[in-house]
Amino acid sequence: MTTLYIALAFSYPGEPFQLPPEEVRRTLVEDNGIGIAPEHLDRIWDPFERLHGSESYAGSGIGLAIVRRGIGRLGGRTGVQSTLGVGSRFWFELPLAEGRE
Repeated sequence: MTTLYIALAFSYPGEPFQLPPEEVRRTLVEDNGIGIAPEHLDRIWDPFERLHGSESYAGSGIGLAIVRRGIGRLGGRTGVQSTLGVGSRFWFELPLAEGRE
């Protein structure tokens, strides 16, 4: 926010200023599991949402909700691509910290 304030305060009146595109780091995690049906892709991020019963797969259904919320609090994004019977590709993006590569 400080950078934005300085850009506004020291720009000539009527002249546009530009913000550089935010640099992000994307991390991918792929599996070769059962995949997720397209109609369920949004549901998997909800707390305690399970597409299968606990007798089929362990877990409480809260893990992906925690991941999405944590990444979001850091200014990032999460997503998934999936094909039934083939597997899923989960990704998250986080903005790079200033002065670091």
